[in-house]
Amino acid sequence: MKRYCKVLSILLALILAFSAFPLLAKATGFIEGTCGENVEWSFHEISGNFYLRGKFFDDTVMDEYTSYNIPWYDYKSKIKTLYIEGSLTNISSNAFYDCRNLTTVEITANITSIGNDAFSYCTKLENVTMPDSVTTIGDYAFQNCDTFTSIVIPDSVTSIGKRAFQNCDNLAEVTLSANLTSISDYTFQYCKSLTDITIPNGVTTIGEGAFLSSGLTSINIPNSVTTIGKNAFQGCDGLTSITIPNGVTDISDGAFSYCDNLATIEISQSVTNIGDGVFASCVGLKNIKVDDNNKYFSSDEQGVLFNKDKTMLIQYPTGNTETDYIMPDSVVTIAAKAFNDCDNLVNITLSSQLSLIEDNTLSSCDKLANITVNENNQYFSNDDNGVLFNKDKTNLIQYPRANTKTSYVIPDSVENINDYAFQYCRNLVSVTIGNSVASIGELAFFQCTKIKSLTLPDNVKTIGEESFRSCSGIGTLIIGKGITTIPDFAFYSCSSLTNLTIGNNVTVINDFAFSGCSVENLTIPESVTTIGTSAFESCSFETLIIPDSVTTVGNSAFAYCGNLKNVTFGTGITQISYGMFEGSGLTSITIPYHIEYVGSYAFNMCFDLEKITVLSSSTSLSSEMFDIPMSTDVYGRVNSLAKKFATNNSLDFHNISNDVNEDGTVDVLDYDMIVQVASGLAELTDNQKISADANGDEAVDSFDAIVVDLMNNQLV
Repeated sequence: MKRYCKVLSILLALILAFSAFPLLAKATGFIEGTCGENVEWSFHEISGNFYLRGKFFDDTVMDEYTSYNIPWYDYKSKIKTLYIEGSLTNISSNAFYDCRNLTTVEITANITSIGNDAFSYCTKLENVTMPDSVTTIGDYAFQNCDTFTSIVIPDSVTSIGKRAFQNCDNLAEVTLSANLTSISDYTFQYCKSLTDITIPNGVTTIGEGAFLSSGLTSINIPNSVTTIGKNAFQGCDGLTSITIPNGVTDISDGAFSYCDNLATIEISQSVTNIGDGVFASCVGLKNIKVDDNNKYFSSDEQGVLFNKDKTMLIQYPTGNTETDYIMPDSVVTIAAKAFNDCDNLVNITLSSQLSLIEDNTLSSCDKLANITVNENNQYFSNDDNGVLFNKDKTNLIQYPRANTKTSYVIPDSVENINDYAFQYCRNLVSVTIGNSVASIGELAFFQCTKIKSLTLPDNVKTIGEESFRSCSGIGTLIIGKGITTIPDFAFYSCSSLTNLTIGNNVTVINDFAFSGCSVENLTIPESVTTIGTSAFESCSFETLIIPDSVTTVGNSAFAYCGNLKNVTFGTGITQISYGMFEGSGLTSITIPYHIEYVGSYAFNMCFDLEKITVLSSSTSLSSEMFDIPMSTDVYGRVNSLAKKFATNNSLDFHNISNDVNEDGTVDVLDYDMIVQVASGLAELTDNQKISADANGDEAVDSFDAIVVDLMNNQLV
């Protein structure tokens, strides 16, 4: 009986302690609330202490929230220390998201799960001690916790979500749970201070981007690992050597790419699959060694990686210092990215059996001056300049980037110029497009910075996106009649381009096509129907005539054209799009009758714009037409939407109606002139027609006379 009473007394004392918590909170100035059944929180503003507590003895669960409806949202920036107590078993998603002054978390509750984004962007959080009860850590749980220096993940944890510690810049020490079976996607991406980590023996998968661009200087991959995910160690510049253990079967695309200081790689006999560009652009890589017992892959004495029978060349070591390479005659395929950034390579001889080059991999060899094809090859050929073609020279595949010639005439046999064919060929001053070329591929001439002028003859039918992007030396460009579409970024940032001729069959000028050029005189052909987003942004022309054929003009199409002074709108467009003339040099603009709407930011930052004339009474002007205060005068009609805009934005409004004879007053003489015009007895100048159109319907008739008569009698 005494023992029973003692237990009962303890239970009552605990219940009283829990139930007294809110009373204590109120007495000491706490802010409090609930966040689940039998889960309560309190916050003390002065100290910055936050308490999260599960009541009673049964396990309690916190409610789930978004980052914006968490009950303590208004106080999250003031939280400094967090205490998690009592019977609570979870920290819900977004619970302390973006608590940027939180420095310390103390957990005494038996927490089993930490939710998605639970502590992400807690940029001052220094340490979290996880109890042995935790089994799962959610996606993004500690993302961007910049002050974190170390973390011990207890052996109870079996799952860590994707990006859980991404961007923890100062995280230097990590102890992983011995019971993990995988490292999720991007878990430690951009952890720049993480130089070393022990992956537990039991992990079978290293996920996509798991350590991407981290600070790792060494890594010991255990034998339990079977899969290394896409880009898992990409950009880990501190790594100098890698041994792929006997157990790994799959190395996915780009797994070790861009590891600048990686010099040697050893591949075990267990590997059965190597993805595209696994070791691409590792500029220090000098040797790849494959275990002789591997049934799927092999390497040669030069450290080149092949499939087993050497019919596919998978990776040429990027840091190999040899200047010449003769490919074994067994090679049928060059894999994607096999020669990416092989900047020591000057001369290459392609094999007699080669039939496929994937992904234009020879396009990125900075010093490559000459490509020679074995004369017995049935699929490829070269010319005297060391340029690579298909066998019958109808496709120009690759012009060597370091070829020293300053001019090149594309043979008349060529019908197609491949993607990337001339990119970064910075010695070329002149290129003549052959009479049979019909198509030019994407990025074909990207950054050929010394080409001075360019003519695309009428036989050219298509050009690819970014085909001449950043050809900063081109001053004159003639686009022939064969082209109907100018694709996205086609001539983007051709900063010296002042003289432009667009062929009469072009119908579409796509996004950013001429953005960043210096075009001084622009003639848009009457064939054009569509002008894309930022198509002529930052050009230098003073006069713009949009032909009647144009029906669509994209956002910011003529933004930041600082010299632009005169605009004529064709009848095909009905609205001035978002940011269309933002930052331009306009001093005045007349918006014609057929324009129904002027969009946000259309004339934003046009600091020289003194006058906007709106001819139609019904043209609507966005309230955000100017994002910043302007002193522009608005000219329009009485009772028009333009006048309403001027009033709402405290701009001076000027009536353009009714003073037909331009004597400074509206009187019976103006009425008489309108009557005569309506009766066919008189004609008006263009300016007089605007004034005579009293009701803004784009016609001068008896209705306008009625409006003027009413004004004379002060009835409107």
